[in-house]
Amino acid sequence: MGTLSGDGSCEVVARDARGGLWKFTDWDGSLSHPVWEGGGWQMYTHLL
Repeated sequence: MGTLSGDGSCEVVARDARGGLWKFTDWDGSLSHPVWEGGGWQMYTHLL
């Protein structure tokens, strides 16, 4: 995990089967609800 937004919090990104990218923020050891970041990611086999 690392920070994507630069605010010091850790984020986890995940891709669903339809190519949707979701972000989860870890504030206190538990993950937030997923936040939609966009679609079209199904062509990638690795995100990082």
